[in-house]
Order: sequence, then C-alpha cells, then structure tokens
Amino acid sequence: MTTVTTVAETDIFQWIDKAMENLNFKYHKSTITGTTEKGDGYVGDIVFVKVSATTKDDEKKELNVVVKHGKPDEQLRKTIPTRMAFETEIFFYNTILPSFTRLQEEYNIKNAFDAVPKCYKTLILSNMEVIIMENLKIIGYELHDKLAPLNVGHLKAGLTEYGKLHALSYALKEKQPNEFKAITSDMSEPLKGFLQDKRGLSIMFKNGIADCMKILQENGDTELVEKLKPKLNKDIDDILLDLACEECSHRVITHGDCWNNNFMFKYEDKNKLTPSKIAILDWQLSGLRSPVIDLSYFIYANAAGSKLDHLQLKELMETYYNSFTNFLGNFVHNPEKLFSFSELRNHWRRFSLYGFIVGCCIMRYTLLSKEDTFSFEGLSKGDDMEKVVGTKITDNDLYYSGMTAVTTVAQTDIFQWIDKAIENLNFKYHKSTITGTTEKGDGYVGDVVFVKDKRGIGIMFKNGIADCMKILQENGDTELVEKLKPKLNKDIDDILLDLVCEECSHRVITHGDCWNNNFMFKYEDKNKLTPSKIAILDWQVIGLRSPVIDLSYFIYANAAGSKLDLLQLKELLETYYNSFTNFLGNFVHNPEELFSFSELRNHWRRFSLYGFIMGCCVMRYALLSKEDTFAFEGLSEGDDIEKVVGNKISDKDLFYSRVKDLVRLYVSNEF
Repeated sequence: MTTVTTVAETDIFQWIDKAMENLNFKYHKSTITGTTEKGDGYVGDIVFVKVSATTKDDEKKELNVVVKHGKPDEQLRKTIPTRMAFETEIFFYNTILPSFTRLQEEYNIKNAFDAVPKCYKTLILSNMEVIIMENLKIIGYELHDKLAPLNVGHLKAGLTEYGKLHALSYALKEKQPNEFKAITSDMSEPLKGFLQDKRGLSIMFKNGIADCMKILQENGDTELVEKLKPKLNKDIDDILLDLACEECSHRVITHGDCWNNNFMFKYEDKNKLTPSKIAILDWQLSGLRSPVIDLSYFIYANAAGSKLDHLQLKELMETYYNSFTNFLGNFVHNPEKLFSFSELRNHWRRFSLYGFIVGCCIMRYTLLSKEDTFSFEGLSKGDDMEKVVGTKITDNDLYYSGMTAVTTVAQTDIFQWIDKAIENLNFKYHKSTITGTTEKGDGYVGDVVFVKDKRGIGIMFKNGIADCMKILQENGDTELVEKLKPKLNKDIDDILLDLVCEECSHRVITHGDCWNNNFMFKYEDKNKLTPSKIAILDWQVIGLRSPVIDLSYFIYANAAGSKLDLLQLKELLETYYNSFTNFLGNFVHNPEELFSFSELRNHWRRFSLYGFIMGCCVMRYALLSKEDTFAFEGLSEGDDIEKVVGNKISDKDLFYSRVKDLVRLYVSNEF
C-alpha cells in the first residue's frame, strides 16, 4: 500500500463510504493503491483506491476510483484558491454535465459527448473538497508523455471533442434557453481568483513569457521577438483576464485547462498514433468564454515541437469546426448560421493570444525533468512563489525548439490575409500554399514622404546623384557636369518635394514608382520585342501630380542605355499623348482642349527633372549584381541607411555608359 502523506487514510475511507451509499452495496472494503507524482497537482492531490464490494444480491464487484482532494495545508490554501477551483469543477460535474447529458438523451444522440470520467461523489467540507471519479487507467486509458508534443492524430481527437463540447452550449442555448441562462448566470471567471494574488499563478505566467523571450533572443531570433512585443504591451495577467472575461458574442462553456496532463487516451492501434477515445480531465478553470480560449490553449500548449505549419494549423481549425457543426446539426438546422467559420477565424485573431501565453508558460514547466519539477508544498514552508517555480530549464535545446515552434505558428498573418481576400469570391473552401518570395533588394516599401527623414531614402537620392556626377567627372565629361549643376542647386530632397507637391494645373492621379521591377509583360511573339499586355505593380507612392512625374520617371529610369535621342524622346511623348487624347475622347469631345500637347511640353520642361533624379538613383542600385544587392532588413539590425545602401558599383563601365546616355538626353531636351 502506498503511504498517503497529505491527508489521513481514515478520511479517504470515509469519503469513499459516502460515494458508495447509493450503489446498492451490502458492504465494501477500500484499499489505497497509489498516488500521483510530485508536480502533477496544482490545487489538489490524487489518490487511487480499489473498492472491493458485495451487492445486496451477493454479487461481487470491484470499483477502481480516483479520489481528488484539496491540499489541506492552510498556508497553501491562502496562496492557491483551492476552494474556488474545486467549486468550479464540482459545478461542472453536478450541474453542467448533467444538463448536457439530459439534452443529448432527449435528442437520442448516438455519438454523444462523453469524454469525461464518471463522477461518483463530490463533497465540500469545512476545510476540504473532494471529487471521486472512475479510474480510467483500469479500462485502458493512459496519459501521454508530457515531454513529447501531441501528434496530429491526438490533436484532431482533442479538437473533435472540444467541437462537440462547445456545440452543446449552442444546442442548450437554442433549445432550452432558460436552462442555459440559469446555468451560466451562476458561472464566474475562475482565472480572476488564480491571478488576484500577484505572488501566485501570476508569477508562473510572467516567468514563462520572460523565459520565452530570453531564449529566442539568446538564439538570435530577434525578428520573432520584435513581432511578439506589440502583442505583449501590458501586464500579462491583464492580457489574460481581458481575453478570458471579454463578453463577446459566441461565448460557450469551455474546459479552460487544456495542457497535456489533463487528457487521457485510449488506443486500438499498437503504434498509438491516433487514439480511439479521449477523456478530458480537470475542469477547475471551466468558464463562459470564446471557444478559441480552448482551441488556442490546446494547440499552443500541446503542439510545440511537432513542427506545425500554417496549413496544418488551418486544418486543425477545420477539424474542430467540422466536429462543431456536425454535432450541432443533431439539434438545429444550418448550424453554420449560428457560428460561421469566418466568425471562428475572427475569434482566432482576437483570442488566440491567450493560448500562446499560457502555452509558453506550460512549456516552461512541463519540460522539467522529474528531479527539477517543483512542488507547491514549498509554499507551506514559507517560501514565496518566485522561489518555488523559479526552477532552471532542464533542456535548453528542447525548450528553444518548442518556443520557436509556438512563436512561428503564432505568426499566421499571411494566411489570414489570404482568407480575407478570398471571402467574397464564392469559394466553398480554399487552401493556401506559400510558393516563394521576391529576391533580396526587390522591395523597399515606402512613400515619397520618407525623404523627410534625412537618414532614410533621401540618402539613396543623394548617393545616386553624387555617383552620377562623380563617374562623369572621372571620365572627363566636365561639360555635362557643368550643365547639370544649375539644375541641382539645392538639396535633392527639396527639389523632389517641390516637384511632386507643386499645385500646378493639369494634375492627375499618378503611379509614382515607375522603375523596371514594377512592370510585368505578356508576349505573343517569341522574340518578346513588343508586349501584348502590361501590368503596373506597386502603387505605394501614388499621388496627385503633373503627369510628367510618371512620364519622366518611366523614361529616364528604364531607357538609359537604349541610346535615345531627342527625336525618339519626342516620339515617345507623342505616343503617350495620342493614348491620352484617344482614351479621354471616349468620355468628352475635344480632349485636346483639356490638355494640349503644348501644355504637355511645358510640363516636361518644368517637371522632367524629377524623373531624371529618380532615374539616376534607380540606375545606381538596379545595376548591382545579386551578390552586391542590399536588403533593408539591415535597418532592423541597427545599421544606418548609409551603411545599408552604400554598396559598391558592380560594373563601372556599364554604369558610366548608362549615366552618360541619361545626362546627355536630359540636358539637351529643350524641345
């Protein structure tokens, strides 16, 4: 017999006697067969008992039960809200579960939600709380290794049961609204009790997030840390309480404590890859909340290390939602109207932070070895919570692997953006796959307003013009340099801003970013000399400006090297103007009267300097080889823009040839 250290054996046997009163036993004998290990219980302890009985019909019976009882130590009970936690769980077994069971029996549900152990008796005594349940180990259920993440088979099994559990809240609300209201009106948020003492569970959450951020930082995952910081911008307790207590639409009765040790699995296959049955234990944190409180906690606390990607995360949510709608369909028509998948995704965006935070905390402690696992009995000796839970991390590599898995899965933005884009396209379902990214140096992401920061893109313009002037000077083109100087007689940023901001007549909405990489072409001829279609990309610097802002930028940035002369330049302007007037003629008579070719030439003289400067700048960087191309990610590492963009010129001869063509065309374009 295993010795019980926290309560007297006589007390345990008296509790068993209470539980057996209504079971038609003539007599029975109880034997204690074991207890849980150190660290397995937070607010209570577990004792395993075998009951050998004889019925009034002289039939021999054997029951194996679990006695879950509160910790008796007064100091512990002051620090840990033992009474409140047990009252919450007892309310679930005595009130919520019977209500759900009656509803399922009334509708003759075949595949009912029964993923909880049978409860024989609950007791609330003066200084003790007791719940007596069936011992599921005896009938083939087992705990999962808490050091190992749950695989997809286990995750889907858990989410299937949560789908059924949450569907019952909707079914009861729809079919017996008065009963649902009566039940939920008596429910309070148990997390408040656990977090009200900042010396208690609050310390675990704070330490869990701090250790997560620390180990990511130590391993160079600065980008993940920076993405997390805006989400964790206030006290962790306040974040959790705000999410758990928010009175949102679609609240359901949730389990609330979804970590590995609160599930038992039964298997039919020897490999134990997919359980045939699952039991959900420990309902001391059950409450009325968004269903995503359970979903996110369950996934983040149990999947870390299983290398889930975004598609698998979406598949898990679909598993949950299919279970939810299929089960709710036993009670109502069109269950999707009560809670759509789109609404579930919205809840995920709003509430999944809860599961991420708790998942980080849980992982911090579940990965401890048996030797390093703490016990809350230290609190009864006068130790504070910081000392009790401030244990070392047993396996830093395993912990880091888990943290990167959790934080990476948490970055679901790309697929959420895709979901938003697809919503109105009449698709029944869709699956997104990331197929690639652009290359280093392809994107800046900015606006002309960035030139106001002299440390930003203004450096690129300054360097671009300086390099043009320098290479002309080095090659003896002094005359071209002297012709340019009067045009560039003040700060480059100011010249550009004056040109784009001038409130001239004939302003139009312009594209504004007209370099090569912002166009894609479609061809019908194999030689690809003339495209049949063109697509204009990247509209991040659109604005109301002279049309020559686009024209000059497009020509100077893309035609350098093609040996354009003034006649060809005039021909290009005429091509633009003919397109402009012909198209405008679809809407008005005499479009030439609105904007004449003479006025276009005047705009060219006034505004083409903009395109020339942009062309010099773009060419400076467009001609870099792949090896020399810079990436703006250097700025996130603390480098200044001068260092990031101050690359060498990959091919000076090519650069000089292009610059000379560009400058010669510009200084002679007084037509």
